[in-house]
Amino acid sequence: MDTYSGYFKETMPNNYCFADYYQYRSREKDFTFSFRREADKLRKDLDIIIEVGSEESKNSAIKMKRIFKFHRESYKEVMFFWDKIESDLANLAVKNRERELSSVKQLKPNPFISYPQGRKHDREPEEDDTDDEYEADQTIIGGRNVSWIVNGLDIRKKLTEYQMERNLLKTKPEYYDVIFFNAKDKNSFLETLENDTVQQMLKDISEDEIETEDEQEIKSLITKIIVRDINKAKDTLQQYKNRNNSFGRVFALNFVEHMIKLIEGENLLLEPMSEETYIISVLGPILDQLFIKHKGNWRAKYGETCLKASAKGYNDQEYDNRRSPGKRIDAIIALKEEDEEFSVIEVSGPPLKSDWTHFKGDRMKIIKMMKSLMNRLAEICPNSDIRMLKLYAMQSYLNQLTIYEFRLKYAEVYTMVEVLKIPFPKSWKDMKQSYEIVTGLLKYERLLSVSSESIQDFLWCDDDDVNEKNKASQKMTTRTIYSSTKKKARTS
Repeated sequence: MDTYSGYFKETMPNNYCFADYYQYRSREKDFTFSFRREADKLRKDLDIIIEVGSEESKNSAIKMKRIFKFHRESYKEVMFFWDKIESDLANLAVKNRERELSSVKQLKPNPFISYPQGRKHDREPEEDDTDDEYEADQTIIGGRNVSWIVNGLDIRKKLTEYQMERNLLKTKPEYYDVIFFNAKDKNSFLETLENDTVQQMLKDISEDEIETEDEQEIKSLITKIIVRDINKAKDTLQQYKNRNNSFGRVFALNFVEHMIKLIEGENLLLEPMSEETYIISVLGPILDQLFIKHKGNWRAKYGETCLKASAKGYNDQEYDNRRSPGKRIDAIIALKEEDEEFSVIEVSGPPLKSDWTHFKGDRMKIIKMMKSLMNRLAEICPNSDIRMLKLYAMQSYLNQLTIYEFRLKYAEVYTMVEVLKIPFPKSWKDMKQSYEIVTGLLKYERLLSVSSESIQDFLWCDDDDVNEKNKASQKMTTRTIYSSTKKKARTS
């Protein structure tokens, strides 16, 4: 049987404490600085004590394990435990980097090394000076995609010319062969095209709006419940909850109930909170209810997780390295049976903190993640039709949720479009318009549902499914993005 940490041998059961446990563990030779490994170690230690320890030790271990289950937000002591690990991990990374640099004699300054004193030439804050952590530097070629011709223009050819002429930053979607349709962003590839060409491009990649349950019915239901007196609203809510309701109505009722808990008394939505608190206490429970009918097919992972699609290797060391700050994802949605990821969620800072740089950085991260997911699917089924796939991502910033649609409908040109902007209520008065977020989230759920079904169809394809007409088609493979093959992309 595995042995447990000496902390539990030297500490009285009634004095078990997460903070003290961490301090002790940090001095043990097998301490790892890995969030996952340390969590597994603690759980195993507690399981051993519960199995073989004294009665008093068992009781304390059971209590400690129960608290640990809700460690991130419910208990300050455990938050300290993990915050300390994160802090020490960051410090260790800096020290290792300094040690690495000091051990190598350089006759000339290395222009590609960013020193702790600052960024080279005041590079944009989002710029990453490492290899692309999401492996978005590969673009799918071949398959059944056709050229994108609009008003006589070959869009792929025009994009390549744009990439060759501009010294693109890695913070630009075009660097990764992605065209992002966003009216607010100037100085982009779309700005070089005529407006009628851009509008036609949008039409080419857009389809009929997905149908959801009757919006007027949801609006009528919420209007009947939301009144100025929150206690009366709670009574009315219970009356409707006792009825036989459709999925949309059940979600609407659960959403209102959740918001009442957040707003009543001291309104949590008006208090400063971390991204983690927002995900766990505010957004997570809403998404759990939204995805409940898919619980047999989908798996949602929240908080400090990483894309499987972006990992070059799956050994523990490489996986843990990818958990460094800036490479974590707030939530990933995956297909259970196929064990394939198909959607991501990013929370760009606390809801009360305006930080446009953070927002743009996370949006760029989403673009790279979406491309990695698309490339992963093409790698698995190179004979299938990538044009049928549409991937979706959510970004939360301030009091708004934005839904993006990502596609590869035409040869070697990825596109991302904002398809939904959903306002998030932050007060009881705002709840008068809460039908907007309810109907918006129901549309989002429907988009994800159609997306997951199309991915399952895509993955079902194998060589035997390819008919005689398509056997001559080139299998999908990848090439390196044009920006890095023809001209060194600007990194400063």
